[in-house]
Amino acid sequence: MFSTFRDKLRFWRNEFDGHYSTVQGRVQGTPSVLRGELLGRLRSQLIAAPEVNYRAGISNAGLVKTSDGYLAVAKNNTYCFCQELGVESDFGPNDKPPRARLLLVELDEALRVTRIRRLVLEIDGRESDSEADLREDARLSVFGGEIWCSVNLVPQGNQWQAEPVLGRLDRGSARLVAKTMRRPGLRAPQKNWIPFAVGDALYVEYSINPHVVWRIEPSSLAVREEHVSRFMSGYFGPRGPFYRGSAPLVPYDGAFLGAAHSMVKVNGKRDYRTHFFLTDASPPFKIRWFGRPVKLLEPARIQYVSAIVPSGGDDFVVSYGLADCDNLFARFSIASIRATLRRV
Repeated sequence: MFSTFRDKLRFWRNEFDGHYSTVQGRVQGTPSVLRGELLGRLRSQLIAAPEVNYRAGISNAGLVKTSDGYLAVAKNNTYCFCQELGVESDFGPNDKPPRARLLLVELDEALRVTRIRRLVLEIDGRESDSEADLREDARLSVFGGEIWCSVNLVPQGNQWQAEPVLGRLDRGSARLVAKTMRRPGLRAPQKNWIPFAVGDALYVEYSINPHVVWRIEPSSLAVREEHVSRFMSGYFGPRGPFYRGSAPLVPYDGAFLGAAHSMVKVNGKRDYRTHFFLTDASPPFKIRWFGRPVKLLEPARIQYVSAIVPSGGDDFVVSYGLADCDNLFARFSIASIRATLRRV
């Protein structure tokens, strides 16, 4: 049944994780729905474009504000649950191996698509263009007048070998010039390293609880400082923090607003929930308020936040993937977000 001891270990680890995730789903109960305003959907605007490789999912779009609208990086993926949205696609969760490419999308102030291009990914000086690799879950942050982007790279679709890359996004040439970020003592898989900027410093949020933040040297991507803080949580997974990063931190009222996600099992299926939180505005960026699990706009099973963007006043635009099939843009007030938070 098992070709290697490692395969056997992974099998039993997944069995244990599945049981633990099911228990956590019962502990969380049914999440409340956060009300807001739907601003737009991405898939319907893009799916017929010639730049789209796969007539399936277009989701999990990182998003930043620009001088003329917004800029997004979305994944165009074969692995999706479009049928749960009543959407027909050429691929689905039974398609193997899963594949994903990245799309650079320009949008106007109303979040209408004005331009779409395939994003070229250059890693450590070499172009990454293998059809079998997954490139997914981009996060965008502005630092030093440039747009920085982190991406999860999954060689041959093997999630056990996943590792993040980070680099500068060249909007003109539709190219991400990235490097791998390796630190001693970290084992694969690694995912969801979230960049954010504070003044003249570039940071990466590595973990939620413990809240681990690295200050990064932009030229070499070397880790120069590590900041670690913790908070009490009822949810903790056997392989590490039960919460995982979703969106880059953004400033709000002398603090930083972020979003994490938890994944639990409900009736044997993965179920994603969003948790907003507030941190201190300076290192170690300790999390002071943490949110109860919520669904955004509707109780869909898979929701994955990739960006929070200030939208004037006390409102924020949230970009999130839905069922690995579509990407939604929605506006939420800080009052509704703060109502989910609890002091930790």
